[in-house]
Amino acid sequence: MSPNGDIIAFPGRYGSTLLVSYHTGMLLHVFKMNGSVNAVDFSPDGKSLYSHGNDADIYKWDVGTRKCIEKFSDSGTVKGTAIAISPRNDVIATGNDSGVVNLYDIHTKKLRKSLLNLVTDVDNLVFNHDGSMLLSSSSKMDMQLRIYDVNEHVTYMNWPNGSSLLYQPTVATFSEDGKNLAIGNNRGMVMLYDMK
Repeated sequence: MSPNGDIIAFPGRYGSTLLVSYHTGMLLHVFKMNGSVNAVDFSPDGKSLYSHGNDADIYKWDVGTRKCIEKFSDSGTVKGTAIAISPRNDVIATGNDSGVVNLYDIHTKKLRKSLLNLVTDVDNLVFNHDGSMLLSSSSKMDMQLRIYDVNEHVTYMNWPNGSSLLYQPTVATFSEDGKNLAIGNNRGMVMLYDMK
């Protein structure tokens, strides 16, 4: 969903990303990349859409002109599985099928950090409200979730721990004010955590 709620972007078949009007349900445009699309995310201002997929390239699309304005390769990636743009519009986070999360400077496209904390496909990447924390998770195995402090460059390895009822995390999101974290899992549970 675009930040203003007007447009929904759907990964489609054969490298297509469909832009659909939230209000009318009408197809607005189809972006086409070389490989299959596995993940999309809007920039915080909604003017750009990023896509990532099987060709391991990251595409930046201009929503207004409907053109690809940038494309670069995701370092060490064979198959891209997730993408997230920080709320500060300064970091692109990508996930791949090897469990690696790469963080890039959004302006220079230089690799800032590679996180090797997961062992299966990264299928969820989400920043908190101010972009200071990045959550990565995989639904393929139990306990495959980590939170990375973007400012301090530290992954919190002490949580989740063996006493957490995390199981296989299928979806996760931070509240708009960053005070809470909700995690859904393969057992049908949604857990709400206080982020003090």
